[in-house]
Amino acid sequence: MTQAAILLKMLRVKFYVKTLCVNLMLSLAVVAPSVVATALACVKSVIFGDQVSMKFSHLLANQPLRNTRYSFPRFCLLCLLSYAFLSLNLAYGQDILKPHQPITFLLAPEEERTFVLQLKEDDFAEIFWIADRDLSLSFSLYDPSGQDLLENGFSAINDVDDSIPFVAQTSGDYKFTIKSNESRDKESQKITLQYTDTLKLPSKISERAFRKINGYDVKILNSAEEEKSTLLIEKGGRPKLVLKDVFLLSRFYFSDDVKHAYSAKERRSAMLMKSTLDKTGDGTPDVAVEHYSGGAHCCYTMMFFELGETLKPRKPISTGNARMIAIGKNPKGGLRFETADDTFAYWVTSFAQSPMPTVILEFQEGVLRPNFKLMRKPAPSLTKLKNKARVIRKKISLEPYKGVDDPSSGFEVVFWDEMLDLIYSGHEELAWQYLDLVWPAQKQGKAIFQKDFMEQLSKSQFWQMIEKEKKTTEKKDSNPR
Repeated sequence: MTQAAILLKMLRVKFYVKTLCVNLMLSLAVVAPSVVATALACVKSVIFGDQVSMKFSHLLANQPLRNTRYSFPRFCLLCLLSYAFLSLNLAYGQDILKPHQPITFLLAPEEERTFVLQLKEDDFAEIFWIADRDLSLSFSLYDPSGQDLLENGFSAINDVDDSIPFVAQTSGDYKFTIKSNESRDKESQKITLQYTDTLKLPSKISERAFRKINGYDVKILNSAEEEKSTLLIEKGGRPKLVLKDVFLLSRFYFSDDVKHAYSAKERRSAMLMKSTLDKTGDGTPDVAVEHYSGGAHCCYTMMFFELGETLKPRKPISTGNARMIAIGKNPKGGLRFETADDTFAYWVTSFAQSPMPTVILEFQEGVLRPNFKLMRKPAPSLTKLKNKARVIRKKISLEPYKGVDDPSSGFEVVFWDEMLDLIYSGHEELAWQYLDLVWPAQKQGKAIFQKDFMEQLSKSQFWQMIEKEKKTTEKKDSNPR
């Protein structure tokens, strides 16, 4: 952040505090002049000495107390005026965005700017910006309650491109924040920002899908010619949610659509999705929509939208190179799901050889989480592990392992697939024993490999949730009531 920006923020904070203090003093003066007199007397004693301050305090403190019948209403009125005045002060420095009225500004490195959209419930807004393609920017979009809509499920696209469409769930001020992530040695960049309140759908639809659920119309509109895919949820003819994607080959599709099922497992999953009105298990009808980013392998995102009295998106879950499929009913309600953890995709090997352990998920308190108990399997015998390790060990060269970033640190064969299977089935200690068995005694770098392996494993969203659950369980077991 530039020195000018820092100075401006300091002046604004000083102005807010000063305004608040003056307003509070005025409010107190209406009903409690003696309190104000005492406070002012203390200040006078420091500045002018005790004799002057005593006279000043005596003058104010001996003023007759006003009739409380009139002072209390005045106090309330002054408090309201103070609040309104302070709110206006806090709005200082925040630009108001109006439909179809662009704002152009300079954004310094590491600087952050906030813009306000004043919307009513069910208003549609799509924010656009024009900036240098190489400029690194980050965005936040806060609703009137302070929740960031881009973090809480309203944005299904991982990388925000040139616009953010959304529908106001409640009336109030929506704050859009744009921040430059450039280093301080870069120059300020010009950005143009505006929003439209007109929902524009693709004109040439190549694929259309529709679901009517609990009074909601859920539409998927794909346009191959325009390279656009749109998810639109309406109720009573009014939009409730809009998601757009504008990348080549990317698209939305319903999880119960057999046209997008390419294996027996996926077809069974589509049928389960179609026959289950409440897939999340919260008692409310919902719809499941998948997003595919296009390209080789990657990437898949699963989204659930609760279609009750109000629309409630669940937090999307990105499963990377693997789809998430339904595998059965959850006895507690909803469905159980399965996916593959692709954290080790391309790690020290090709994609084709990359191990991807199976993860079983279900909704817990509205969030999809791994069910580690269902993932547990009986441990293989030590004899079986020793035999497997002996065969693989012969294929591993004796060249030292120098680290995951070293080009010479590749392996002729993948052996950490067995380690991952053991870890994800509840046998982590056995996984490290297997590493000791499979690693050639003359090969250097085993400790480095173990460190690199754990660093990669810690990047897994599923493993993070499993570890958190394990620690919670251990804490409960160690502190029984």
